[in-house]
Amino acid sequence: MPNNQTNGVPGFPGTPSDIYSYRNEFDYSLWTKDSTLFLCNVPWDAAYKDIVRFDSEQQRDDYFDGLIPHGHTLSVSTRTIIQYGLPVVINVPFNTANNYNYIVVTSAPFPVPNESPTARTQYYYFITSMQYLSPNATQVQIQLDVVMTYLLDCTITRGYLNRGHYSFLDAESEQWPPYHNCLIVPEEFERGSEMRIMSTRFYAMQGVELWVIFAITCKLDGNYGTKDNPVFTTSTGSYVTNIPSSSSVYAVKASNYIKLFSALSDYPWVTQCVQNVTAVPSDIIDDELESYITIGGVSVYSFKNPNPPTKRIDIEVPATDINDPRYNWFEVPQPYGRLKKFGVWPYATIEMTDNAGQSVLLRPENIHAVDSTIGFAFKVYKFQLYTCAAPGFMREVIVPIQYNTDQEATTPMNVYMMGSSSPTTVPFDGGEFTHSALTLSNFPNFSIVNNSYLLNYAMTAHTRTYAYDNAQWDLNKTLRSNQVGWQNTNQTNQNMLQNTALGISTSQNIQGIQNLQTGFNGGINAVGGVVAGIGNGNPIGGIVNGLESAGTATVNILANTAVNNAQNALRNNVAQNNSAMTMGINNRNLAFADYAALGDYSMQIKEVQAQTQNMQIIAPSTSGATDGDAFNMANGVYGWSLRFRRINDTFIKSIGDYWFRFGYAFKRYIQPPANLKCMTHFTYWQMQDTYILSTNVPESYKQSIRGIFERGTTVWNDPNDILTRSIYDNEVI
Repeated sequence: MPNNQTNGVPGFPGTPSDIYSYRNEFDYSLWTKDSTLFLCNVPWDAAYKDIVRFDSEQQRDDYFDGLIPHGHTLSVSTRTIIQYGLPVVINVPFNTANNYNYIVVTSAPFPVPNESPTARTQYYYFITSMQYLSPNATQVQIQLDVVMTYLLDCTITRGYLNRGHYSFLDAESEQWPPYHNCLIVPEEFERGSEMRIMSTRFYAMQGVELWVIFAITCKLDGNYGTKDNPVFTTSTGSYVTNIPSSSSVYAVKASNYIKLFSALSDYPWVTQCVQNVTAVPSDIIDDELESYITIGGVSVYSFKNPNPPTKRIDIEVPATDINDPRYNWFEVPQPYGRLKKFGVWPYATIEMTDNAGQSVLLRPENIHAVDSTIGFAFKVYKFQLYTCAAPGFMREVIVPIQYNTDQEATTPMNVYMMGSSSPTTVPFDGGEFTHSALTLSNFPNFSIVNNSYLLNYAMTAHTRTYAYDNAQWDLNKTLRSNQVGWQNTNQTNQNMLQNTALGISTSQNIQGIQNLQTGFNGGINAVGGVVAGIGNGNPIGGIVNGLESAGTATVNILANTAVNNAQNALRNNVAQNNSAMTMGINNRNLAFADYAALGDYSMQIKEVQAQTQNMQIIAPSTSGATDGDAFNMANGVYGWSLRFRRINDTFIKSIGDYWFRFGYAFKRYIQPPANLKCMTHFTYWQMQDTYILSTNVPESYKQSIRGIFERGTTVWNDPNDILTRSIYDNEVI
């Protein structure tokens, strides 16, 4: 460019007249004569996978000064223009130059009046390749190290961090779950198909004696009567855990269960009223029992009414901390135990299980770790046990307190429980509550055996008494009927004899009258004959005729009397014969009827007795049902467990190494620390939408620095660590 100005630049007083002679004397693209070139070896390269960020220019200069004994220094003998993609020639033998991978070029400050004393005088270059030119000259391909040259003059004001060790700093901000930081940001890693159980905490519900709860439709207090006169009183209902039941509900210690129902076995009309019998752990009925009655030496308890408010039994579990071997329930091997993310889902989970096939998986990061209220010196997970002992609704629910929420339990509410006319204060958990709870409800149920003989005997006691009374009545009625029939027949027979005698007597009376008439008529005829003979003059003849008439009348009287007597005798004999025959038949009929009545009575009694005897072989009946799951209880392992599961060691190592080297996924905007250092030795950054503030860095190199951080790079605190520092030896600052 021609120099048209010899007397300075108009409008810019104080500038020398030969200002253009100093134009472009030294910068990243022009090395001036007498600039110093220092060839050395550095552990970072032009790929910018690893970079070094010194805390100050002095620290940077001190580092390169320390390389002087191992490097090669020379001066630029001629002005050298650096053009992108073109090599430069340095006066260094090839075998010497081939030992180095880096060049530091230093020039004196610009010889321009009023130039800032902080003007850049050093540039840094990677030697990307070299070629032999002559014995004392080597052609090298170089690339400006924009990071070493300009990074100290740049400030990353904000950016969206995809991944990096800044996440470790964020993870340290919360010591206990629930976590809300980068630990829960999802990442795509192969984790295997299942998680291993690393430790188990079992909470036995058989640590104290078990109980048996049974519902029955009659009351157990009072008189049961006898088998010949059974008695029971219908239940008037009860409340169990604030749930109404139309049955009476009782509880007895499991060890007394057999003894109790053995005592009740003589009263099957009572045991038939049993609806269900369930074995339960003691904590389901704590504080709910009151008065008791004694049956066969066994205390049988009833439930309070009203019941206490819903119970909440606090359960404290030492919280897991994979950084602390004392509480590292996931048993993450070191050094990976330092990586908190292995203590969150999907790399670890806490399984709540009833050890019978039901499980609830909890995310460790969503469980509150709080201070103990029962004296533990460490953080604890809190669970609450809710219970309901009402038959048909029995269950125990283990709830992780405030799971998946930060809010505290809501303000206690006043509610009305069934069976109570006054309100009760009940708090409500603000977390997932029963949505993430373990429910124990399949309690073992048992049936009661009833003596069917005694039961049927008792059930038919009054019917049997009726049958006996009815048979006796039938016998008495039949015997009385037989006697009445015999008496009626005998009376009829006597009446026939009396009538016959009366007829004979009447016949004799009539015969006497007839005889009298015949005699009277004969006498008249005799007198008439005598008179007629006398009148006819034949008095003898008249007398003879008179005597003949009288004789004839006498003979007739005698004959008629004899005939009448014979007839009467016949009639009397016939009547007597008929009477004797009738009485014989009547007596035999009476005897047979009485015999039949007694036989019928005997058979009726035997029928009742046979029915009673048949009852003795009726199979015993059962009340209630046998169901539920008794396996764990039978083996002494009834309860629930917390299983701490995590991924297999193989995946722990592969994922853990990646995190040690590159940090966790972060996925948020941040303002990085000014020195870009979060760790004691190296800090990885992989960003996007990065904003860089600088006043003296060419825009193209700002874009290059932005690209380096958005592609991903590791900022090292000490360059000597790049090649030797273990990825595990790196702590949060």
